[in-house]
Amino acid sequence: MALQAKYDPQADRMRLTLQPAEGAPRVFWVTRRQWLGWLHALLVLPSAKDAPGTVSEGSAPKPPPSPPRAMADEAVEPQALSAIRLRRAGERLQVVFSVPAEAAAGAKGATLTLRPEGVAQTRTLLQQQAERAGWDPGAALARLDASAMAGAALRKASGST
Repeated sequence: MALQAKYDPQADRMRLTLQPAEGAPRVFWVTRRQWLGWLHALLVLPSAKDAPGTVSEGSAPKPPPSPPRAMADEAVEPQALSAIRLRRAGERLQVVFSVPAEAAAGAKGATLTLRPEGVAQTRTLLQQQAERAGWDPGAALARLDASAMAGAALRKASGST
């Protein structure tokens, strides 16, 4: 699945296109908060080899990179996202994009599955696009780190895990 992002300065949001190998592209509007939260989650994510029950990167041969495809998504109307969630699937990472109408209907949303090298490429894409948009990802990530540490401290102080 190919991934493409384009910043819309008038709306201050990203137009994210997921182009599967087969089928129609999925196009989403991603807010600044969602984009930076996704980047933060990828940066603090333990590597797949550190997760229990996963295979290390070096144990399986890597497939050759696929050639870039042109994306014809301009005619597709973007959908606003309600959430971006991450979950492990062995050594791969699944990124689930939820749209309010689909969530209300019980659908699980569009899923992007990344190999370990794809996680690194996605981090780079998110970082570069945030910088191009002028979103100051360094400051935003520092705030998210501080918020996560404060939340952890509160949970520890209250005795919950």
